[in-house]
Amino acid sequence: MKREAIFDEEGIYQYSFKVAWSEKNDRTVTFILSSPMNTGTQQSEEELKKCMQLAQRWGFGSLEIVYLFSYQAEDETLLAKLSKQEAVGIGTNQYLTQAVNRAHLVIAAWGDKGEIHNRQEDICTSGKTPMYCFGMTDNGCPIAVEDASEGFELQRWSFSDNEKETKEVYSYIEEVNNQFSEPTFTEIKSFAQEEDPAAVIEEIIDIFR
Repeated sequence: MKREAIFDEEGIYQYSFKVAWSEKNDRTVTFILSSPMNTGTQQSEEELKKCMQLAQRWGFGSLEIVYLFSYQAEDETLLAKLSKQEAVGIGTNQYLTQAVNRAHLVIAAWGDKGEIHNRQEDICTSGKTPMYCFGMTDNGCPIAVEDASEGFELQRWSFSDNEKETKEVYSYIEEVNNQFSEPTFTEIKSFAQEEDPAAVIEEIIDIFR
């Protein structure tokens, strides 16, 4: 397994974290989280563990985590006290855009922290890779990865300058099913509820070969 973390020269900002567990499967999923808070603590390890479990269950060979705010704060409430530029970090948008563009699937999962400095309004959803989320909070933000409920189904996420909304045109699972109508492929009803994740992983890998 390969891991790579990218920091600024002073080690104040963490821009990206990558994990790869397959040399043959080049499909990658990008998770956009709020910030690299509590780096190295149990909380950050639990977030990473959940991201890896989901990525492997969905049949990806690697994942990348990027952030709305790259400032490494022990307490995320500090982000609101900093200026927006200080909280976000100079290189953040560059790494975020690159991670989104090279991903096969993008998950918006920053929770209500996206309201700090109105940061989630800066995230463009018009790129070539659509974004999905685990659902929306009461404040109109994508549910954080650690708060995703069991049995969830991914929903398309987009942000409007005038209002916060979720456009549930198709779920990610439905879009995969609609792309392949061959009788040799069984319908994928729910990745999260599948009793045999290994079978689902192999099926999805075969689809994208």
